[in-house]
Amino acid sequence: MYNARNPLAYLGHDFYGQFSYAGVPFLDSDCDPNGDFYLVYGHRMNTGAMFSDLVKYEKSDFWETHPTFSFDTLYEERTYEVVMAIKARVLNRGERNGFRYYNYTSLDTEEEFEEFMDQARELSCYDTGVEATYGDELLVLSTCYHYTTNGRFVLIAKRITD
Repeated sequence: MYNARNPLAYLGHDFYGQFSYAGVPFLDSDCDPNGDFYLVYGHRMNTGAMFSDLVKYEKSDFWETHPTFSFDTLYEERTYEVVMAIKARVLNRGERNGFRYYNYTSLDTEEEFEEFMDQARELSCYDTGVEATYGDELLVLSTCYHYTTNGRFVLIAKRITD
């Protein structure tokens, strides 16, 4: 889902706008829905729904058996290849050091791209051997992960095109 006017609308609401603890996965409101960088947030449900399996990518053996995944839009079916899995956290105001992946809503320049990837690489759980290059379409999936205060688990993938 996407709502540019109410960025957190789907954090606690369903597709129909009704209250829901589960919410639905949603695109960061500052991302261009027609761009080539998508930052999608979603709850990790104990029921096995939505982003519940995302944290399984913390272990390389899960990635080895699931190196790609589908992420479809209303307009097309898409396949993405996992580039890296990272553990991060939402930083407190005033903290200088740390990766604020959630502040990246586009990677318009090669410099921004390299900065993003270098910071992500430092937090990567393991090396997939998969490289993303400037100009690749990236999908970043983010969910809460309580390994630390304000912890997040983030999967970075690139679109595979035929």
